[in-house]
Amino acid sequence: MTVGEEEFTGDMQMHKHHHHKEGCHGGWAWVFWFIVIWVIASIVIIIWNPALVQNKDANGQPNGTNNVGYSIFAGFIVTIILCIFAWLVMWFGCGDRRY
Repeated sequence: MTVGEEEFTGDMQMHKHHHHKEGCHGGWAWVFWFIVIWVIASIVIIIWNPALVQNKDANGQPNGTNNVGYSIFAGFIVTIILCIFAWLVMWFGCGDRRY
């Protein structure tokens, strides 16, 4: 191993340690933000009250009352989509992935 390779390996180890300690792939940070985004998305969907989350009348048409269970589930689906998008953006934006 030459001096240049040794420096490069040392830099990579330092970068890898820093990256996983405070970087963009922290596990508990993802859980925290998933819950925060899920709550916010559910509240927005409950307030917005789209026809998809409304209770149906006898004819199968939305009757204007909100089904909170559907709203929370819709918030969960929206959160999964947003987190996958954020993960992809961070994956492609975090730079060097040689290790």
